[in-house]
Amino acid sequence: MAVLNFFDTYILAAIMEEHVPNTFFFRDRYFPTGDNDVFAADKVLTEYRKGDRRMAAFVSERVGDIPMGRIGYEIHELQPAYIGVSRLLTLDDLKKRGFGEALYAVSTPAERAARLLRDDMGDMDLRIRRREEWMAVQTMLNNECTMQTFIDDKTKGEKLHVQFFEGSASEHIYTPAKPWTSFAEMRADVIAINGAGLEEFLEDALAASDAAVIDCSLGVELLENLSHHHDGDDHDGHDHGHWDPHYWMDPNRALQMANNLMIGLAQADSEYAEEYGAGWNDIVEVLCRCSGQGYHALKDRRDEVSGLITFHDGFQYFADAFGLPLLASIEEEAGSEASAHEIVEITELVKEHGIPAIFTEVNGSDATARAIARETGCRVAQLNMLMDGPEGDLEAYYTGITGNLAAILNGFADEEVVSFDAEDQTWKADLRVRWCLLPEA
Repeated sequence: MAVLNFFDTYILAAIMEEHVPNTFFFRDRYFPTGDNDVFAADKVLTEYRKGDRRMAAFVSERVGDIPMGRIGYEIHELQPAYIGVSRLLTLDDLKKRGFGEALYAVSTPAERAARLLRDDMGDMDLRIRRREEWMAVQTMLNNECTMQTFIDDKTKGEKLHVQFFEGSASEHIYTPAKPWTSFAEMRADVIAINGAGLEEFLEDALAASDAAVIDCSLGVELLENLSHHHDGDDHDGHDHGHWDPHYWMDPNRALQMANNLMIGLAQADSEYAEEYGAGWNDIVEVLCRCSGQGYHALKDRRDEVSGLITFHDGFQYFADAFGLPLLASIEEEAGSEASAHEIVEITELVKEHGIPAIFTEVNGSDATARAIARETGCRVAQLNMLMDGPEGDLEAYYTGITGNLAAILNGFADEEVVSFDAEDQTWKADLRVRWCLLPEA
């Protein structure tokens, strides 16, 4: 630790912090959890019944039938482990210069306390999510999970075991296939990318590949990345580049994205061009239905949405598509949490505009949003970034877009004032979507 001499001149030349990648694939994909899935209980019961592949027997006419035995089942009583984390905040912490703070800081103890509490809440939330991911991995790969409890940071307590099979061993241990390490090993003929700077990390791999590359962002009207125009705040966030790459959140822009993909596939594999174009009408119908029903629902309620505050920077295309005011958009991930200044600004915005609801991303942290909700009394709701979904299911996009609209309108009304039905056709009278036809390759 450096000792500073007050009479010497110093300059803070660099601030470096290691950011460790966080992956929650197994937890988010196989164990999605909503508010209704969380409940308080000391113990859990699970029932297990083993299946079989037995077929019906051929019997003689004189016998008539052969009775079948019923398949029995087991009940297991499980006691899950508790997860408890805390971090002590002392008066000494409030007197010390914080990481990245100016050398001759002027932060008040209250400002330091707000920043430390925000950082601590984010860190503890992230540790819990990592433990949940570990449990999901153990369950998916081994069909069981053993939880070693601790009495303190060094002394081990009892082991608690949860299994989802009968007997002492599982017949269904999952072994992942050998992972691929390059496009060459995959032998891809065509690689489709989102574009707009989202896949900058693939530049070297794409350059080394002979595959044709389809950039789905070609011709799409892009918006500047929000991190390029924060108002007077040094928020580093995760920067995708100059352009915001989340343009799929606008059904109109998604239509151009799909158009680029269809043309690229037809040109790269002309023998099956007709097959690639066969689903175009379905794509147009779903995307136009998203826009049409959205405009129809907002027609008489757009003014009720005084302003959106989101804790993910990828919703500006969505807001732009439906004419919704975006007051603030803060990236809330590990290593890029909202600053103390931003938290104060957001709190003031909520109070100034009387905003009844703020929005986090489904798979993102909500620690800061919950803190602001406690301060202002607003609600915290979730929006979906539509970054995954069932393969080949176009309706998942419709469900995501309309689900976001319903969350916003119902959140601002504090009651269910709108719902969406895929079969509803009244939206067609309000359609303001540019119907693009797939050009001939």
